[in-house]
Amino acid sequence: MLLVNSAIPIIMKDISFLNFFEGNTENEMEWFPIKLLTGGFNRCGRDWGKSPRSFVNPFCRLYLVTGGGGVVTIGEKDFDLKSGNAYFLPGGILSRNRCYDFMEVYWVHFAPQSLPLEYFLSRYREVRVWPLKELSRWKPVYTWLNDFPLPENSPENYRLQSFLLYLLSDLLEEKPPEDDAPLLRLKNALLFMD
Repeated sequence: MLLVNSAIPIIMKDISFLNFFEGNTENEMEWFPIKLLTGGFNRCGRDWGKSPRSFVNPFCRLYLVTGGGGVVTIGEKDFDLKSGNAYFLPGGILSRNRCYDFMEVYWVHFAPQSLPLEYFLSRYREVRVWPLKELSRWKPVYTWLNDFPLPENSPENYRLQSFLLYLLSDLLEEKPPEDDAPLLRLKNALLFMD
């Protein structure tokens, strides 16, 4: 199995598309690495997203809005970004950002580094919202985005990736994969390469 320095081991049970490798899936540990591409903390003004043009982000985004607000357009639908909420924004979809006055936001752009996770996220086309008060135990972790980039093999980096995987597990729970046939067709090739 391919390992990336920034990989986080996660034990997944009873999710067929994540356990398509051979072996005893009851005791098997899969790696679902996430590459943290860029991140930080910003106070955005009206100039954030002032271009009327939309763009396609090839990566996923997480915005944790702590003050003010804005709007993100995903496809043809507008989503208000309100203070006190965290937002998962899917990648690979036409999008546009706007800020009416100001917005204080912790943000991270990330990309899956495993085929099963990439496959799932490529099919997830919705904005997901979490109230920040429900994520309060993670605040010491996501506020490390203020110091981004984090050292590759640091505890902070791994904890931030764990936080993202925690949120992504909510997406998987809400919208389980319907068909894992495309991954199963690749099973023997992936096992051979590993």
